[in-house]
Amino acid sequence: MGEKSSSFTYSDEFKDAIRAMLTEREKAPGAPDWVAFAVHRIEEKRRNFLPVILRYVKLAGLQVLEIGCGSGPASVVMAQEGARVTAIDLDSRMVHAARLRVRDHGLAEMVDVRQSAGGDRLDFPNESFDLVVANGVFEHVQPEFREGLLREIWRVLRHGGHVFLGETPNRLWPKDIHTTGLWLVHYLPRGVATRYARLRHRIGSTDDLVALGGLGCVYTRLVKPLPRDECRVLSAQPDYSWVGRHRQQVKNFSAPKRAVLGPIILLVGAFEWLLLRHLLHLPLDALLPYLTICVEKL
Repeated sequence: MGEKSSSFTYSDEFKDAIRAMLTEREKAPGAPDWVAFAVHRIEEKRRNFLPVILRYVKLAGLQVLEIGCGSGPASVVMAQEGARVTAIDLDSRMVHAARLRVRDHGLAEMVDVRQSAGGDRLDFPNESFDLVVANGVFEHVQPEFREGLLREIWRVLRHGGHVFLGETPNRLWPKDIHTTGLWLVHYLPRGVATRYARLRHRIGSTDDLVALGGLGCVYTRLVKPLPRDECRVLSAQPDYSWVGRHRQQVKNFSAPKRAVLGPIILLVGAFEWLLLRHLLHLPLDALLPYLTICVEKL
């Protein structure tokens, strides 16, 4: 369904749409080849995004809302797996590029790309979708809109459906590995962090560090707005957690590797169970560099 080949060739129109979005800094000599990066995003999403979301749901036949679709790589990958995707983004230039990407892949019947109004409102009826995806999005949302947007996501999600929040930088991690590469900037107040990042020339003089994703999010702030009696955090369940996944992986290793890694996983699991879950009511995943959260609506 749609073109999946890694040698896929995009139209010049799509590549021109990507070039039109580049800032002067991104066009400067020595800057990364952002057009090539956009072209190869499909392979990256198939390698890193798709296996993670497939831990929780099978995409075939689902009605999916993707918030913050960018130039559309994740929407295309989900449509190639059989999902019908409504993809929204604030940036009209991204919407244009995403439509061209979808067209180039022959998926116009499967993916509807729209421009969103922004803020904390979603212009869809109640219980419209089986899955809502916000991948690498919430760190860019202004903090005053996050709780409202999560409630809106819950409103448009059907019972039995899932919310997937992925690739979200963790503000509890001591180094910002998303935007600035600076140590301890996550622990500073927003204004101080922004001035520090500008002083170190990691962002522009007028850039908003939050809009760039440089301050990340905290696990509890993404989960607590959801009604506790209506949700189950799948990513915190033992079979889906970091410890559970690695415990399964160790079983496939050679005997010498199992002898070394097995006890380490057991120790990490004991730390999570005794300290994090019982005292702090947090899974270990809440402390990882990037947050991946999947919640089922009961």
